[in-house]
Amino acid sequence: HVREDHGQPIFGLAMNLGHPRRNNLFATAGSNRATIYELMPGGDVEARHVYVDQDEVESYFTVAWSFAAWADDAPLLAVAGQLGIVRVLD
Repeated sequence: HVREDHGQPIFGLAMNLGHPRRNNLFATAGSNRATIYELMPGGDVEARHVYVDQDEVESYFTVAWSFAAWADDAPLLAVAGQLGIVRVLD
């Protein structure tokens, strides 16, 4: 299992199911951050990227995957929360 260091509830989790080459990724939303994890072949979970919003008041509630067709289907991650701002991360 994974425990995020911010110690706050995790409100959103999304598996990356839309792309066969990247279907071992999932993302979480909680506190003012979004974290992308990779499921490893042996069952381990590794954090691959953590986005921390510069506004400490933000609290992300939702996360969703999409793909950039213009960039060889690179994954995009959309996050949104308490401040009403949607951010698309690449």
